[in-house]
Amino acid sequence: MLSFYVAGAPMSDKFNNFIQIFNEIVICLALASLVLFTDFIGDPVERYEWGYTLLKLIASSVSVNVFILLATIVTAIYISIHKLYLKRKKAKITKELEAKRAKNAKNVEKATVLKKRKPLAVELEVIVEEEDPLESDRSIKKAP
Repeated sequence: MLSFYVAGAPMSDKFNNFIQIFNEIVICLALASLVLFTDFIGDPVERYEWGYTLLKLIASSVSVNVFILLATIVTAIYISIHKLYLKRKKAKITKELEAKRAKNAKNVEKATVLKKRKPLAVELEVIVEEEDPLESDRSIKKAP
């Protein structure tokens, strides 16, 4: 199985392949150390010492895997919180932009109304040119 992980690299990235290879090496060492618990080693005290070595090997493997699991969970939580933060920030900015656009639209409407309306001075000139009662009276008096 170890040769399959080394040669094939079936996982999606190098880190996961490394973890799989590490776990396979630990399994191979644990299985190989089981021979040490037989009568191959005659001294029972020495077998106990090899037993503690096997326990340390397994405990270190479990520790590494738990650490990786916790790091993965913390990273996933951080990413989801960061995405939520960015989503809220985007909503806030969008709301502010919409408020500015609405304010600008009101200003544009006021400006167009003011542009359509003639200035007061122009209105007064038009009134003066059209209806000047004094001029009309003078023209009538000059005619006879």
